[in-house]
Amino acid sequence: GMAEIYLARQDAMAGFEKEVVIKRLRPELADDARIVEMFLDEARIGALLNHPNIVHVYDVDQHEGVPYIAMEYIVGEELNELCRRGLAHGRFLPLEHAVELIRQAAAGMGYFHARRTPADAAAGALPPDTALEIVHLDISPTNLLVTRDGFLKVIDFGIARALGQRTRSDVIPGKLSYMSPEQAGRAPIDHRSDIFSLGIVLYEITVGRRLFRGSPQDIVPRLIAAEIQPPTFARRGYPPALEAIVMRCLERHPADRYQSAY
Repeated sequence: GMAEIYLARQDAMAGFEKEVVIKRLRPELADDARIVEMFLDEARIGALLNHPNIVHVYDVDQHEGVPYIAMEYIVGEELNELCRRGLAHGRFLPLEHAVELIRQAAAGMGYFHARRTPADAAAGALPPDTALEIVHLDISPTNLLVTRDGFLKVIDFGIARALGQRTRSDVIPGKLSYMSPEQAGRAPIDHRSDIFSLGIVLYEITVGRRLFRGSPQDIVPRLIAAEIQPPTFARRGYPPALEAIVMRCLERHPADRYQSAY
């Protein structure tokens, strides 16, 4: 909600043209130092990432005092829209396609969770070969884009956190229905919080229904307690091996989940 999105064209010599997305901070927020810092944090994190399953950031600059980020234009749609259209037509995502999309998301997550400063980096805020401890904090179907050829991209690092950045405690960032128990309960968070969130998405796009829905007063206690019925309660014939994966992602305690998205 803090930015506007534009489709733009980058022109260069010899007839070079490239479509890009411009994400510009809303002008009325440009005087809010905290919001500007959050926006620039997204650009800083994006500049560190280069992976086929993560949106690419090309540049960051400002125009008339308002910062913007130039990034990859992805021709596709949000995963939630893809699922919604499938439900409307009575043809939900085939299970093997749903699993493949989450595999790609996990590959992108594993990459940015494991990202470190370059071993030969010049002296800076962080020493060489230091774990950056990037946590997305907003893994949800709206932040997973699917291209027309079935390729998945993790987008929107707007509330992501990395080592050395100021932790924001005034609000709980993220979408309530996709938070981990520790995120909803304001407990310490690391990369395993994203794994829980991805587990919710995996549950939903293989079962075909929302996992946590209702009022905040209803959702928060259920999230913190991680009260989750296995997928077979909702879908008979659900593959047992896949159910084991889903339920391990959705363990209440981070130490009981997968320790790496890879």
